[in-house]
Amino acid sequence: MHKKQDFLIRVIDDEQYVLDSLALLLDVNGYQSECYDNAEDFLISVAPSVPGCILSDIRMPRMSGMELLFKMKERQINIPIIFITGHGDIEMAVEAMKKGAVDFLVKPVKEAKLFEAINKALDFYIIGGSEKEYRERISTLSNRERTVLELTLHGLDTQAITEKLGLSDRTIQGYRWRIYQKLGLNSIDQLIKIIRLEWL
Repeated sequence: MHKKQDFLIRVIDDEQYVLDSLALLLDVNGYQSECYDNAEDFLISVAPSVPGCILSDIRMPRMSGMELLFKMKERQINIPIIFITGHGDIEMAVEAMKKGAVDFLVKPVKEAKLFEAINKALDFYIIGGSEKEYRERISTLSNRERTVLELTLHGLDTQAITEKLGLSDRTIQGYRWRIYQKLGLNSIDQLIKIIRLEWL
């Protein structure tokens, strides 16, 4: 199991006082951090193999948080990202979550919310596995298992799936158990986290 010291939190913001305050807060709570005042410098120096997450302002003058997210996808940099936003940027932040961001925090950031979001992002590593590994595992699912998986991820409960597919509760539960076994997961929450990271 990872310890806090195993993770590197990358902080990206064009305001120095934000970088300083977040770096101090992370340090006091046992996390290592790296700070960047623009997204370009982050992209030049990032080491994707080092586990952790990104805390990034969504509105920056040179490269926005959304542009950063797209660049990361292009370069296959699979580090969970959390956006920090002003009240006027909430709609943009919600769109970013649809594109794969883990969460967004509204300024001024509350400490409890910050570490709740960081813990959510670091579940990426606690679950274990890479994008390639999960794609390989998903490829082992039967057509029926993939159907049950897709319906589950669309929010359907066991009863709704049984009605849609005309199968018994016990049969659907059996499919779910085999899905979890093949993917190496324990719960629907972990499946949802994988989808948020766009592993399917």
